[in-house]
Amino acid sequence: MLYLREYRPKADRLFDHLPWVALIGPGLILNKDGSFQKTLAFRGPDLASSTDAGLVATRAQLNNALRRLGSRWCLHIEALRDPERNNSLSVQWGWARHGIRVVTMLAIALEDPEVRSPCAYFGAFATKPSGGVPDLRLNLARILKQKGEIPPIEPAAEPEAPTAPLPLMFAPGAEEPPWPEINAELFRLIKMGAHGSWFGGVGFHGITDGVITLSTPTGIAADRIKRDYVGAIKLAAETAGVFVDRVVLTVRKR
Repeated sequence: MLYLREYRPKADRLFDHLPWVALIGPGLILNKDGSFQKTLAFRGPDLASSTDAGLVATRAQLNNALRRLGSRWCLHIEALRDPERNNSLSVQWGWARHGIRVVTMLAIALEDPEVRSPCAYFGAFATKPSGGVPDLRLNLARILKQKGEIPPIEPAAEPEAPTAPLPLMFAPGAEEPPWPEINAELFRLIKMGAHGSWFGGVGFHGITDGVITLSTPTGIAADRIKRDYVGAIKLAAETAGVFVDRVVLTVRKR
């Protein structure tokens, strides 16, 4: 676009090696070849410690955002990782916020086979506020079950009378179509331990105009599903031949 050789035939300044000409708008740069450049910065989740289902959901969100651009676009992406979150003070921060629970967090980060980066996973646990940490007992029980380290339950001396299951654990609508087909695809997308921990008690309440309504027995399960598995639910529904554009989660009352 701009022929500058008649002014300076030899590049001897930093400007000569840069593609930029001018800032023509808020965050919009005009390049020397006539193209426009827009630079965006965003902070996403920690993919190093995400589960397979979380990676599937993130990939689906990124694909839905980028496919709207159309053609004739060029994207340059650079990842900047902050090392300050997982330094030698992480345990001190975790102890100050969570107390003795930080020991369980460290054990989960080191022993969970689904964790790709134990350091990043533990840092995410330790730096969360006290009310934002998921139920550590469910995670620890799942890990021990996967490793086969839960001792078998010894039979009682006298058989106890069977008791009715708690209403809290009852999953209404679990057998109503098309939830069994969607749940089967979820089981294929998510590892067995994670599926059993978070979707074992999920209730199905129907699909209306692309909105699927589910319920969970606890708020912790609802928060975890909203954070990590909404994309997986949509993908499973699409594979099962059901259109789902939005997921609504409620917590069942005792």
